Amino acid sequence: MDAASSDAPVNYPPDPHLLRDLALWLEDEAGCYSAGFEITPWLCNPGGVRAGVIATLVDVIGGAEATRAVRPNWVATCDLMLHLADCPATGAVIARSRLLRRGRSTAVIEVDLRGEESDEASVGLATLTFSVLESRTELQQRDPRTYPARTEFFSKGPGLEAPIFDRLGVRPAPGAPGDLELASASYNLNSLNATQGGALALLVEASAEAAVSQPGEASGVVRDLEIHYLALGRTGPFRAHPRILRRGSESTLVRVDLVDTGADDRPVVMATASLENPAAKRTA
Repeated sequence: MDAASSDAPVNYPPDPHLLRDLALWLEDEAGCYSAGFEITPWLCNPGGVRAGVIATLVDVIGGAEATRAVRPNWVATCDLMLHLADCPATGAVIARSRLLRRGRSTAVIEVDLRGEESDEASVGLATLTFSVLESRTELQQRDPRTYPARTEFFSKGPGLEAPIFDRLGVRPAPGAPGDLELASASYNLNSLNATQGGALALLVEASAEAAVSQPGEASGVVRDLEIHYLALGRTGPFRAHPRILRRGSESTLVRVDLVDTGADDRPVVMATASLENPAAKRTA
């Protein structure tokens, strides 16, 4: 994993930005983080809110929890595992995080996902591992205790007005079905001045869906994501190449590799996505 950039933006995130279009909020209540967003049709597929959108939420709250645990150091996401029990299409998704382990070089965070409040049915569970980095920028050296109790990533503009894949700029790439590209832009950068982990998770989801889709039939719905961030994505465009590992009657398992084509096809992400097959959902 690369070291933190020395020119990361202080006023993060800029506007417009992925986090602002999702209208994420993050709150610290007596040392316990919660975060969430309101579900809109632009964030959903036919099965409900997208796994990549939830992964973005998980990355934000997990990063906040990990940053507090390792201060005065900083963190970068290494691994993200997301398991969804339900994908609601309305209401809100609420996340709550807790520190599982603080080691010398890594921190492990668990994130519980619920519908509206903690007594509602579970949406899913995520586990993240973060690398501990040296703080280098003004933003990274700021004491988390000085942050406001609640941060709301709202856009000053009209907000999201298109499907999230279109707003990100996910586009087909030459090659097999499911080969897609995503350019690096200020819209999807993180505090390390590299492409945000949630944006890459959305590219993984889009590639896996495209790989399993059949003509005239809805694509599968991603229920599980396992993402390994191998390097910071700095240059772009990032190209996703999927490979079907297992196709069953109820689910399909897809391996997705992301490379940075602007950096000699440097591997950026290795991921697997488990998709619920549309036919299985209809007969459930």
